[in-house]
Amino acid sequence: MIDKRSSEVFTVSGSSVKRCTIGCGIVGHCARTGESVFGDMFLDERFDEAVDGMCLSADYFSSSKSHIITSTSYGPVVGGGSPKLLCIAVRNCEGGIIGVLAATMSGGGSHDAGATFSQQDCLVLQLMATYIAGNIEKIAAKKVLKSASHNIVACENTLKREIERRTKENSSSFSNW
Repeated sequence: MIDKRSSEVFTVSGSSVKRCTIGCGIVGHCARTGESVFGDMFLDERFDEAVDGMCLSADYFSSSKSHIITSTSYGPVVGGGSPKLLCIAVRNCEGGIIGVLAATMSGGGSHDAGATFSQQDCLVLQLMATYIAGNIEKIAAKKVLKSASHNIVACENTLKREIERRTKENSSSFSNW
């Protein structure tokens, strides 16, 4: 998701929140431009471990598995390859970018050698992004309506008290005549 106040992209994984500046890394590029990005994650010149590493499980950076990229080298290891990344901008109904949806695919092992995201994968992720955006907007609209409702109730109560106060003032003024 994008935090417009701080110009950061943030992700929540379990109980941890990670933040990065919009424009940094592949994910940040997608957040800034809205451009869909897919391909070999570690071979992309925009790759930034601190930013784009958020998209990968910790297993990708573990050296205990043969198809995993080691923590000191982002090139393919024996029996492995660069994981694939697909990033799609999440847009609100006005077309503004409110987040990035990222999917990864292991790039290693003989069972998936040459695996990459298909056009159908892109369409499915875009559909998911549209659905997510719609729900985010519904939640935001509910918050606005709830806040407005509370403000209306507060104004009604203030108005009611003022009417009661003035009614008492006027009643006492008429009784003095």
